[in-house]
Amino acid sequence: MNVVIIGNSAAGLSGLEAFRKHDQTSQMTIIAKEGQRPYSRVLLPYYLRGKVPHEHLFVREQDYYEQLNATCVNGTVIRLLVEQQRVQLADQTMLPYDKLLIATGASPVKPPIPGLSGDGIHHLWTLEDVGKLKRYYKEGNRVVVLGSGFVSLQGACAALSCGLNVSVIELANRIMPRALDEPGADILAFRMKEMGVDLRVNTLTTHIERNTDKKYKLFFKDGGSLTADFIIVGTGVQPNIDFLEDTTIKIDAGIIVNERMETSL
Repeated sequence: MNVVIIGNSAAGLSGLEAFRKHDQTSQMTIIAKEGQRPYSRVLLPYYLRGKVPHEHLFVREQDYYEQLNATCVNGTVIRLLVEQQRVQLADQTMLPYDKLLIATGASPVKPPIPGLSGDGIHHLWTLEDVGKLKRYYKEGNRVVVLGSGFVSLQGACAALSCGLNVSVIELANRIMPRALDEPGADILAFRMKEMGVDLRVNTLTTHIERNTDKKYKLFFKDGGSLTADFIIVGTGVQPNIDFLEDTTIKIDAGIIVNERMETSL
C-alpha cells in the first residue's frame, strides 16, 4: 500500500507514527512545505528573543524519516486528483496514493488594510518568518503588532525583551478576545502596560502609508495615527485547503469529517 501524508507538523507526524505501529512495510511519503526536519512553531518567539537556540527548535532527529522507513518530499501541493488518486505539487510532480492523510494546518490571514504591504510587513508563523524578522529586532525600533492573539503577544514580548518600543492594536474591546474573558483580559492588559506596551483596543486601522524614510504610518478610525519601523500581522489564520477546490470533498470552515476523521470521499 502507498500512503501519502500532506504536512509534516504535529498532525502529520502523529499520523505517520501511529500508522507505523500497525504497518512497518507499506510505502510512506510525507510532503513537507517548509523543509524536511519538523520544528516547533510554539518555540519561534523564544528563538526570536534568544532564549532558545536554533537546534532546540526541532522536534525530531535528522534521521527521523529513515528510522520510520518513510520518504520526505519537499514541495507544495497545488491540486488533488481524486479519480486518479494522485497529488500534484507546484513543480508538477505527481505522487500516487492508495490512502491519503491531509494534515496541512493553517496559514496567517492578512487583513484587507490598504497599504499593508512591503518588506516591513511580517507574520510570526514560520522559521523563515523569524529569519526575516531578526534584522528588525534592534533596540530602539518601534514595532506595531496588529492583533492580540497568542502568537501576536509572544512576538510583542520578544520585541520588548530586545529593547524595542511596542504597540499592540486590537479591533475588539479587549485583548485575546477568543481566549480570555473580560476579567482575564483586564489582568493581562494591566501587566502588558506595566511592561511598557502601548496597548490600544477598540481600534480599527483604516489605512497605512509608507514615508520617504521607509517607516510605516498607520491611520486609525478614531483619528489617531502611529509610526513604526515594521509591522507584525497576527489577525488570525485560515486552513490550507485551496488545493481541494476542484474536488467534491465537503468543506465548511475547514474539511468536514466523520467520527473516524474521514472526509466525504
